[in-house]
Amino acid sequence: MQKIHPAIAALLSGVLIAIAFPNLGGLTAISFIAFVPLIQLSTQYLEKGKGSARFLLWCYVSFLIWNFIDTYWLF
Repeated sequence: MQKIHPAIAALLSGVLIAIAFPNLGGLTAISFIAFVPLIQLSTQYLEKGKGSARFLLWCYVSFLIWNFIDTYWLF
């Protein structure tokens, strides 16, 4: 399996989840593949034996990106 940098995985997942939001892009089918970078990141952390705290931190970054992108339409 090809390794991906955690920041790229978090950014890609956050942007894909935001595109799947109905008020932004309306491409809800992307939501099925939006979590793939995070799943790949979780397998990387399990293979290396690192703690889950770093993985949860990258998940938090991903959902923070999604939140920033999706809440702009409220303004």
